[in-house]
Formats: sequence, structure tokens, C-alpha cells
Amino acid sequence: MDDKTAPNAKPRAGEHRPEPWQVDNLRVEDSAKSIVALTQSEANAKRIVACVNACEGISDPEKWIEVARNLADDSLKVVANNDALVEALQKIADLAIAPMVDMADPAEDQARDWSNVAATAWNTARSALAKHGR
Repeated sequence: MDDKTAPNAKPRAGEHRPEPWQVDNLRVEDSAKSIVALTQSEANAKRIVACVNACEGISDPEKWIEVARNLADDSLKVVANNDALVEALQKIADLAIAPMVDMADPAEDQARDWSNVAATAWNTARSALAKHGR
């Protein structure tokens, strides 16, 4: 046992009590069962403990959380972009299959203009890509 993990050890300047922390009713305790904080509710104690234990080993938790939030925001944008591109691809697929379905129907005497279908598909794809800076 070193001086940082010994019971009743005082943290050095800029350090906190060793993890894992735990809740004992309204008390927040460190790994040596020393009281770190007294709270007004057990819910507050549980939140403090959850945050401290989740940040164990992270030298700069505030910076890490900022990076994690930015990654989460970026992930949501990727999902939204993916959904928009899938929707555009579905439109293109629908445009491409429509002439084949119509031509397969002997009762249908209209001929589709393939160049219009291709142009519409192209415009749909370009529009979707432009929305995403491509």
C-alpha cells in the first residue's frame, strides 16, 4: 500500500481521492471508505460516484467529455447523411426500374424515354451529393 492508497491518505495538490468511489446513503466514499462528500440526496451521491468512476484514468475529463460530445454530434450527422443518401439511392433505383416494369407489361403501350430517366436519376444523385458537399 503506498501513501496514495493508504487509509486516510490525503491527496496531493491537484489530485483527488482514489477510485472507485461508492455511495453509502448520503455519503460519497473513496476506495478506502473515507468520506469524500456529504450530499442532500442519494441520487446526487450516485451521480457524483458515477461521474468520478467513469472518469477513472482520464487525465483531463473535461476535455475528454468535450471530444466525446463532438464525436457524438458528428455521428448523428453521419447517420443523417447516410439516411439522405439511402433515400436518394432508392429514388434512383425506382426511376431505373420503372421503365423495365412498364416495358414488361404488354398492355402498356407507352415507351419510356430512357434519356429522361437517366437525367432524372443523375439530377437526384447530384442533388443528394451537393447537400453533403460532394
